[in-house]
Amino acid sequence: EPGSGIWVRCQAEGCNADLSQAKHYHRRHKVCEFHSKASTVVTAGLTQRFCQQCSRFHVLTEFDNGKRSCRKRLADHNRRRRKTTQQSNQGSPNSQPFETTSPTDAAARSTVDSTSQSSWSVTMAMSPPQMSLDRLNQRSY
Repeated sequence: EPGSGIWVRCQAEGCNADLSQAKHYHRRHKVCEFHSKASTVVTAGLTQRFCQQCSRFHVLTEFDNGKRSCRKRLADHNRRRRKTTQQSNQGSPNSQPFETTSPTDAAARSTVDSTSQSSWSVTMAMSPPQMSLDRLNQRSY
């Protein structure tokens, strides 16, 4: 740490990167920027990868393909996202029952002879909201 006289180095084997001037995140987790993003790193004699979610190294079998977050944390993250999405959809107008009457329909109905006994409604099917490609391109995996 700066000013403490302790020289913090990256924990990857063979890496002599001095982290004393690195970002706080890299000093805190004792990993240089290069090894925090590398697909494979040898630490403690094992081939591992740094997990962005856990901020620690895991053996490669804990990751799916080239992902930088371990399977367990990704599953937790996705579960939270699905839960939040479902909750927000329940409160949105698009998640209301399909049978609905617009203000225009109500006005048209009020002009119908009040003695008639007709009752009608409009049924609309609404598509789920679509995510723009821009949002997909912004995600980091």
